[in-house]
Amino acid sequence: MSEQTEKLVKIIMPDLLNYLEMIESGEIIEKRLEKNLSCKQKEDKEQGEYEDDKIT
Repeated sequence: MSEQTEKLVKIIMPDLLNYLEMIESGEIIEKRLEKNLSCKQKEDKEQGEYEDDKIT
């Protein structure tokens, strides 16, 4: 293994292990669900404001 490869592995490995632990614990899924919910609520709020502005 070259010296550059070893340096790269030392940089990436801790983050990769942390990511795998987060997947295993379900933390990644929870964060994505929270993000999707907040985005959906924001879209609904913006849609409601748009509908209030329309002339009927």
